[in-house]
Amino acid sequence: MRSTTAGPRFEESVTPILDDAGPLPHARLRTRPDADSSDDGEAPGIKTTAPKKQTRRHIKCKCGSCGYTARTSRKWLDLVGAPLCPKHGAMAVCAQDDGQD
Repeated sequence: MRSTTAGPRFEESVTPILDDAGPLPHARLRTRPDADSSDDGEAPGIKTTAPKKQTRRHIKCKCGSCGYTARTSRKWLDLVGAPLCPKHGAMAVCAQDDGQD
């Protein structure tokens, strides 16, 4: 058996508890698999209505000499360039953000 389903006895015993608890303060979980995207624009396979996790918007810059890293927005890179390393000066803009640290 890979999954369990609620039987009538379980639903009968848990219904009063859920009614007393009221709505829970979290995103709605979708329990039925969807073949197509849903009405709310979610992709197939999404199991929650919670907002998507925010990704990094800053670009990583790294000193080639000591490895000092800093992040800055694309706006500031375009306006004034990469930040400066406290020891060695100009830093390199990483072409691909590896998503670590």
